[in-house]
Amino acid sequence: MGILMAANKFEAVEREHREFWNSFVRFSTWTTAIVIALLALMAIFLI
Repeated sequence: MGILMAANKFEAVEREHREFWNSFVRFSTWTTAIVIALLALMAIFLI
């Protein structure tokens, strides 16, 4: 019984961690895209 409860708890933690990781990856992807776009615009205007 205790092992089963621990497994369920671990699964819940794993699911929360995966959701957090997915949102983090999405956020960092957008941030990277914005930074690259800004650098490209600066390069176009400066050159």
